[in-house]
Amino acid sequence: MAHLRWLFVAVPLVVAACHAPRGSGRPPTSQSTLTAAEASLARAPIAAEAERMPLCPSAVAGARTAVHETAEGVELAITAAGDAAGEIRRRAASLAAAAEETRGKHQGSGAGQARFGRCPVVMRNTRLAVREIPGGAAIAVEPAHPAELAWLRREVEARAAQLATPKAFGPGLMKTCPNAVPNAVTTVTDTPYGVEVKVIEATPAGTKAVRERAKELAARPVSDERCPVGAANATLAVTEVPGGVKIAVKPKLPDDAASLRQAVHDRARSYEPPATR
Repeated sequence: MAHLRWLFVAVPLVVAACHAPRGSGRPPTSQSTLTAAEASLARAPIAAEAERMPLCPSAVAGARTAVHETAEGVELAITAAGDAAGEIRRRAASLAAAAEETRGKHQGSGAGQARFGRCPVVMRNTRLAVREIPGGAAIAVEPAHPAELAWLRREVEARAAQLATPKAFGPGLMKTCPNAVPNAVTTVTDTPYGVEVKVIEATPAGTKAVRERAKELAARPVSDERCPVGAANATLAVTEVPGGVKIAVKPKLPDDAASLRQAVHDRARSYEPPATR
């Protein structure tokens, strides 16, 4: 039975949209092919998150996103009036085509010219099914692995809730997050005091970057909801290990241990290696 919890979000009209010319017959773009308009948006130094997601259907000007849980995952109903409905459908088709290619690669950290960013249509290790509905498209998002179902639901709803007031994002704002070093692999283990997070990137440059970021973050904690070890209400103890670091994360208040573990595990989903099919 499908769950009945819904979340509705409307994107302000100030968001820039990329409209396909009427009657162009242009096929959906794939992850590796951008239109001139999309490429321009991807390169533009725009602060607002929604304006930096030219492939995200929910970021179309005037779009309304409704989220509800299904037995297998989450479905987003994204609708708008007029020409915007066609743009929503085009973007939805583009994401569906790109989902297979990005599975296990996309981390949602602002990389990839911000084409995906923090779009509610989560591309990390998911399957997408798109169907047209009046005014737009419905996108069913399912995890490739059942263990990620709860995380996927929370992630979709959290991203959708940010659409009206998008938060800044991008690699620059994650510069002290060791988990966000390209190709780094994160492993989380629960401990009596909190969690232990191991971050490994075996190349010399990667190892150096992981260690430098971990030490900087431990010295000056920054709260970042995307970084597994970015919690200002916790203390970090960093130990070097072959290929990277081991970080002991402990809440400042013992009663916060359970919520800290949940937050770290949820955030780490984007940086852990994809599970085996």
